[in-house]
Amino acid sequence: MIDLSDGIVNAVEVSLRVILVLHPVAAGLTLITFITSLFLASHAVSILTLFLTVVAGLLGTVVFGIDLALVIIAKNEIKNTGFLEFDVQFGNGVWMVLVSVILIWVAVVLLSVRTCYCCGIR
Repeated sequence: MIDLSDGIVNAVEVSLRVILVLHPVAAGLTLITFITSLFLASHAVSILTLFLTVVAGLLGTVVFGIDLALVIIAKNEIKNTGFLEFDVQFGNGVWMVLVSVILIWVAVVLLSVRTCYCCGIR
């Protein structure tokens, strides 16, 4: 068995809880962005939507980076133990976050075009 002090275990639990709470926060912010995007006829709302989309994109990118780091670290640590018969793979969650981050950044580009009246789009 692994002997760890209670302080280390508590610190890992708190940091993992904060990391896992970022997922619903990013999803909720994306939902709010989607709702505001229904009212793009107003220029002020389109600017607000663009701002919220950029924040959601940044938060989603951070969440994806954290998920990627957790999987890579777990994969390396499980491989190094030797006595465990576990295999860590990239699951559905990491791929779903990747696709959502890509789509959010595409939305940032399209909303920028819409908000700035570029390419003849009004």
